[in-house]
Amino acid sequence: MMVRWLALAMALGGCAASHGATDAAVAPASANVRYLALGDSFTIGTGATPATSFPARLVSRWTCPVDLVNAGVDGFTTDDVIEVELPQLKSFAPSFVTLLVGANDIVHGESAETYRTKVRAILQ
Repeated sequence: MMVRWLALAMALGGCAASHGATDAAVAPASANVRYLALGDSFTIGTGATPATSFPARLVSRWTCPVDLVNAGVDGFTTDDVIEVELPQLKSFAPSFVTLLVGANDIVHGESAETYRTKVRAILQ
């Protein structure tokens, strides 16, 4: 299953050359794939090094240059993604985005339907 998602990510990212990554708050304009990782501690890689976080590991498998902004924050919920992370879409202008959030919504007692509604709002 992971191989299928990785293949999809590579196809969507449009990779064709060698790779590299940065973790800057706002990366400069370039011809590189511009990857914005949204989410919580699973995204930022709590308990791992920045190089072994999910987004960095994904970038390491791409065969093209990538400007990575890992916007994940420990403890973030879907509300936090909407209020804090989504505004980075305009300033960074990503060509590829991943979203990994939800565990903290469960901890805060959000219903499945409320979670689904917020995820739909994020994806629009």
